[in-house]
Amino acid sequence: MESVSSEMDSAKSHLYLRQHLDNLLERVLRTIPHSQKLEKQLEITNQLVETLIEAAPTVVGPEDKATMQLLEALIRRSVLPGLQSPQHPGIPLSHSALLVNARGEHRIGHEIKAEIQSADRIDLLCSFIKWSGLRLLRKPLQEFIDRGGVLR
Repeated sequence: MESVSSEMDSAKSHLYLRQHLDNLLERVLRTIPHSQKLEKQLEITNQLVETLIEAAPTVVGPEDKATMQLLEALIRRSVLPGLQSPQHPGIPLSHSALLVNARGEHRIGHEIKAEIQSADRIDLLCSFIKWSGLRLLRKPLQEFIDRGGVLR
């Protein structure tokens, strides 16, 4: 097998290099022994943040360091009165995932219902939907509208 390569395009280099670092960092963080996992992962992550602060202090700062706290929600009380903590989806929308509705896997309807509970605005674009899927989302969407959410 012969490899073929070319010079990296400077307009897209940040994308290739970020992906390279992401893959390396995931491999390293995954191999840390369980007994010291979180503390060591934070130490490694914050060492990298320190390097980034030195490289680009106007872009990255001490506030970008990782902590043991995870931001779970920002709740606008005027839209979600009384909500303490929304139900968390199995796969957050911030992650790339393919939902195929396979047995034993996360199901797209349930994931969307969990996201609706904490939304204050929904832009819904769907190329096709089954009646069973519409039935599953009808009540959560109606509750969303009733509490003042904006649905487009």
